[in-house]
This record gives sequence, C-alpha cells and structure tokens, in this order.
Amino acid sequence: MAGKSVTDDGWTTVSEDEVDENKVVFENPGDAFIGTYLGKRTVTNADGSYVQFRFRNDDGTFFMNGNYSLQRGMAEVREGRMCRITYTEDKDVGQKSPLRIFRVDVKR
Repeated sequence: MAGKSVTDDGWTTVSEDEVDENKVVFENPGDAFIGTYLGKRTVTNADGSYVQFRFRNDDGTFFMNGNYSLQRGMAEVREGRMCRITYTEDKDVGQKSPLRIFRVDVKR
C-alpha cells in the first residue's frame, strides 16, 4: 500500500487486501521452522474448514496448515512462545497421501 488515504466521510484506509503472510513449506523430513507463535485461526472455504497456525520471526509473518499431527503438537502451546516446528517423517495411514509427522519444541 503506497500510503494512507482519508475518504470524504472521515474513514482512513490503513490496510488493503494485500497478503502479508507467507506459507511455511516443509519439503523434506528434517526441515524446520522457528518463530514466535501468534495463534491459530480457522479458515473456511467451499471444501470445508481447516486450521492454520500463525508465527512471526525476523523474516516476517508466516502460517502453516495444521494437520492432525501439528494440531496435537500445538494443543498446549501458548501464544507468544518461541517454537521450533520440525517435519520428522511421513506415516502411512492408508490414505492417498501419507500423514506428515511434526515435532513441536518450545523454548523455555
């Protein structure tokens, strides 16, 4: 957004429909992401709904879609905690795609 604009009726635009978050992509087992946990949100689309977890680090704001493994790992993590999320392995669960398994570590 180039700058703020004020409308005739007194409204000031402070943000527009810009994407300022990046998706975390885990390609191989061992890939990891470190960031401060901002919270989770539920996203609804035509196919249903799913959970996303949001994080921030020095490179910006990020999100990752929460599969079963990640949701279990993040269940007890409080917002504001520094987390390391590691993609550890794929597990055959009898579906078309294997389940990605994640380890969640929290800095104390």
